[in-house]
Amino acid sequence: MRPTAITPDVNHPGVTLWRGFAVREDAAGTAVINFRHGSVAGDILFPLNLAANEAAAIFFGGGDDAIEAANGIFVEEVSGSITGTLYH
Repeated sequence: MRPTAITPDVNHPGVTLWRGFAVREDAAGTAVINFRHGSVAGDILFPLNLAANEAAAIFFGGGDDAIEAANGIFVEEVSGSITGTLYH
């Protein structure tokens, strides 16, 4: 499994077989994040809401359990502020 730091509102094109993520809200507010396929207009693969100072780690697994994202993963930060890692 290879980690890639999350950069909000940017496509991560190297993440084509998405295995999971770890993310936290880091501004003492709430965060709404959409993990999308390839761009801000791509299909939402995983929506996430985090309360102040909340963290989440989700692992889809490997092989057939991973999510295929041929165009990469776009991390849309709808509101709030986050830091984290994508696993692929």
